Amino acid sequence: RVWDCTTHAVRAAGGGSTALSLSHAEVRVQGQDQPVLAVGTHSGAIQLVHTGTWEVIGGLVGHTGEVTCVAWSPCAKYLASASKDGTVRIWQQE
Repeated sequence: RVWDCTTHAVRAAGGGSTALSLSHAEVRVQGQDQPVLAVGTHSGAIQLVHTGTWEVIGGLVGHTGEVTCVAWSPCAKYLASASKDGTVRIWQQE
């Protein structure tokens, strides 16, 4: 879950997956820079959440174990993720 620190209201909640790691960046989506939070989960998936609307706008699947770390590159074109399956993946935005 993601909470609004001002109102303490839940802003976003996953579908039963608990977030293990978070990383925020301004990411180019459909030709515009958008505030996107990458959320690593126990299921091995990574959810991409638009922090302006708190809607899930995409996801990345490839790990077979819990995602323990996610981090955007400084240019926000790449996302690195690590998992308990023993792999590190570099995702490139298209």
